[in-house]
Amino acid sequence: MFAFIFAVIALWFVPEKIPIHFNALQHVDISITKYMGVFIFPTLMIFSYLIRQLHWQTYFLFYFFFILHLPLIGLAI
Repeated sequence: MFAFIFAVIALWFVPEKIPIHFNALQHVDISITKYMGVFIFPTLMIFSYLIRQLHWQTYFLFYFFFILHLPLIGLAI
């Protein structure tokens, strides 16, 4: 839930396109929309939470996506 709140707040500060890959000359090769970049990890976190309800061994996915989401948003801002 905190990840979605954080994503909604960060949505106002990220640019329209978020670069996700750079070539050797540091030019942007691939970029995604800000909505995909901001909400993909919280969505994966909810998905992993639902899986966790079925299989308790997958609990680490929730924390992995949360930790991965924070620096991604920080780099986008």
